[in-house]
Amino acid sequence: MNTIIKFLLFYINLQEKIISYLLMIILGKDYKIPKKDTPINKKYRKLQVDQKPIFEKPQRFDYKKLLDDYFKTNGKELKPIKPR
Repeated sequence: MNTIIKFLLFYINLQEKIISYLLMIILGKDYKIPKKDTPINKKYRKLQVDQKPIFEKPQRFDYKKLLDDYFKTNGKELKPIKPR
């Protein structure tokens, strides 16, 4: 089995050389079958990850107490916001 595979590989290489030689004669220039692409080892910028955000529970306020504090500091009531 191994000898058959070796013979067939040799035969394929021989055919490839014959085809490239015939193409060189027909086209008039050195035509070679392009080689397989090699991977490019390019040094990319390293990945940077931001720090995790701080998640805290929001502080809950009592709106009635806030309105009283506003009245005590400013001496007048806070007017409600008018919707457009």
